[in-house]
Amino acid sequence: MSNEHQRDELLRDLQEDVESNFAAGKLNNMADVWLSIVAILASLAATILVSTGTAKWVVASVAAVPAACASLQRVVDFRGRSNWYFKYTSRVRALANSLKFANEPDVSDLV
Repeated sequence: MSNEHQRDELLRDLQEDVESNFAAGKLNNMADVWLSIVAILASLAATILVSTGTAKWVVASVAAVPAACASLQRVVDFRGRSNWYFKYTSRVRALANSLKFANEPDVSDLV
């Protein structure tokens, strides 16, 4: 297998890795953002429900949503996972760019 063929194959594998890990980072980031939004909206809804004289069990259920969102964020650590995926993606992308623009890379050292 020629060095050029190995290089192209490795670049393709690195690009696939970048795309999949970036998508995972984006998904974790969006989950974190949406949990924050839901917590804020549920808190506002609970405040409104208290003032309208809604049944206590409904108010309590809605009021529990922000705590559930915060617990999920803390336990699952979506933000930390997102950061890890984005850092990993940037490192792999840097490696791919180094390989792509190297004059005569020795791919056997990287494989």
